[in-house]
Amino acid sequence: MRHKAWLRFLPSIIWALTLAVLMLLPSSSLPKSELFSFDKLIHFGVFALLSGLVSFGAATTGAFGKSTTIQVVISLTISIVYSTVLELLQQFIPGRAADLYDILANVAGAVFGVTVFYTFIKNKLAIEKLM
Repeated sequence: MRHKAWLRFLPSIIWALTLAVLMLLPSSSLPKSELFSFDKLIHFGVFALLSGLVSFGAATTGAFGKSTTIQVVISLTISIVYSTVLELLQQFIPGRAADLYDILANVAGAVFGVTVFYTFIKNKLAIEKLM
């Protein structure tokens, strides 16, 4: 990676740390396990943003290679594994619990974020306009 190219990943790193803090804070009540709820929309959105930010870093630095396919796969893998680990860690936090529906919302959000990001690039709404 070029000198200081890692700075392109700084937004995704900051967002990932923010998510870790928020998702691992103790809660006074257990999360609801409803498939469609506002909570699931939040999970979807925050991980769509995370995967979009990781994709931005990958696309602007070439850190994961020049192949768009490889960039998509690695960006998705990072986002999905990270979201799943955070969700599973919640079972060790008082008042929190791991929820399969949250994991599904996280994965759907990650897929959506990467898809939207690379659709913009493919359609020439180029990365230069995003910077």
